[in-house]
Amino acid sequence: MKRIRAGSSKGMIRTSVALPEALHKRFKLASIETGAVVTELLRRAAAEWIDKYKPGRRKKATSR
Repeated sequence: MKRIRAGSSKGMIRTSVALPEALHKRFKLASIETGAVVTELLRRAAAEWIDKYKPGRRKKATSR
């Protein structure tokens, strides 16, 4: 199966994210099942979350 990559990283900023082990395992499994690299899945998840984000509507943080 051909891996889905995110093309060029030109114009992108690199950052590090600490994920709980269980969440990382879920991303790895999704990566295997979809053929998309974990980095691409994280980009998609971040883009989806920020698209739904409503500025000015503060919520108390919840632990998961």
